[in-house]
Amino acid sequence: MIKFSEWLAARFAQPLPGKAAQVKMLPLDGPKRFPIPETTRKSSVLLLLFPEVGGWSLILIKRSADGRIHSSQIAFPGGKIEPSDSSVETAALREAYEEINLPAETVEILGRLSPLYIPASGFEVLPVVAYSPVRPPGLRPSEAEVAEIIIISLPGIIARKALRTVKSSSRPDRDLRAPGYLIDEEHFLWGASAMMLSELEALWLEFLSNG
Repeated sequence: MIKFSEWLAARFAQPLPGKAAQVKMLPLDGPKRFPIPETTRKSSVLLLLFPEVGGWSLILIKRSADGRIHSSQIAFPGGKIEPSDSSVETAALREAYEEINLPAETVEILGRLSPLYIPASGFEVLPVVAYSPVRPPGLRPSEAEVAEIIIISLPGIIARKALRTVKSSSRPDRDLRAPGYLIDEEHFLWGASAMMLSELEALWLEFLSNG
């Protein structure tokens, strides 16, 4: 039987679920479309898949409480693409090394999900999907940027969708009703990261339906 990682690598050559999957995780009381400015800054995040007993797993982080726009939120490792980065993939791997001590040489790049614009920060995010044959050893959070590393089961997390009241990233005085993925009672994945996971979920369900 073909592994999900192998199927996914081939699937990235075809049109992706894109916006149809992403919009399922938009906050209910916010705008549904955002014009992308021509001068939008670019960033990259890494969705790393690896097999474990019971299915495929992913790595998330809880960002440090630094007072910035996405302070204390659950996210995928990643950040701004620097001029020194040779590619989107290079940027994602560099950020993952800086944030969680993931060596780039231990993973295989599978492809990219659809770009996503985040109005709160003004970044267009380019999600990179990669594969590791085992759970990466030696992971540790960056003291400056990451409060916690969180490992989630892909089949498990997509079964735990929820609707919660959260604080707006751009307006902390405003509450939003947001769909997302409930990791546990203290951790809720919502916003842009949930929109990326929603597209990966669509691909996972397509893989399962193909047998």
